[in-house]
Formats: sequence, C-alpha cells, structure tokens
Amino acid sequence: MESNLHNAPYFKRTRDLISELNFNGDILWTDLAKCECLGQNGSIPIQTLRVCINRFLRKEIEIFKCSTIFALGNDAYRFCALSFPNHFIVGIPHPSGSYGNFAKIKKQVMADKNHFIQNISMLKDSNNNFKAIHLAKI
Repeated sequence: MESNLHNAPYFKRTRDLISELNFNGDILWTDLAKCECLGQNGSIPIQTLRVCINRFLRKEIEIFKCSTIFALGNDAYRFCALSFPNHFIVGIPHPSGSYGNFAKIKKQVMADKNHFIQNISMLKDSNNNFKAIHLAKI
C-alpha cells in the first residue's frame, strides 16, 4: 500500500536539500528512531533507540547497500559516524528541530551550493577512510 509519505513536508524538505547537493536517485537517511516511544521531555529512551536501531536501521543499511547515509539530527549523525565506518555519513540538522538549523543550512546551501558540493565530494580522508561530515561544519 502506497503511503505517500514522500510527499509529506518533512520528507520533501529533506529530499529537496539532498537533491540540491547533487545526490539524486535512491538514498538512505535516518533520524535514528525507527519506532516511537517518547520518554520524559519528549526524548527517546536509550533502550528504545537500542531496540529500534537493531531492529530497523542496521537491517536497512544491509539491504540497501548504499555508501552514503544522511543522518538527520546530531544524535543520528554521531551514532552513524561511529557505527558505520564503511559508509560516507553526511550530517544534516533535523528538519523538525526547534532551533531552525535545518532552514539555516538550506539557506546557506542555496546561497553557495558549489561550496557545499565541493566539500562533500571529498569522500575519503588522507588515510583512504570514508569521512563523516556535518553540513553545519562545512
């Protein structure tokens, strides 16, 4: 059954930004919480993340065989950067974040797209390891 989630504003904003960075076609992005169980203050309990990551995210990465993972939010970025060294990790502020960092990054990308594309295009470091970079640090 088609859900049309790809047309929801959250997904559309994310896909539009990723496309502006010249990543077209199939991509994998995650915001870590593949299942929901909010704890205190709207945070997700660590045990929930552990279960969800193992149940969903790791399997998605195995199935899709993509080399680039777009990590939405700081927690997703840190986790993916540490857990998937054989993948190029691009950190992006979470599109629903309350600080407006996603909108700021998108504005910066639109103003100087080539700067971001050039810095992202260097996928490996001097030791030939895949990099993990966050758009806010470029």
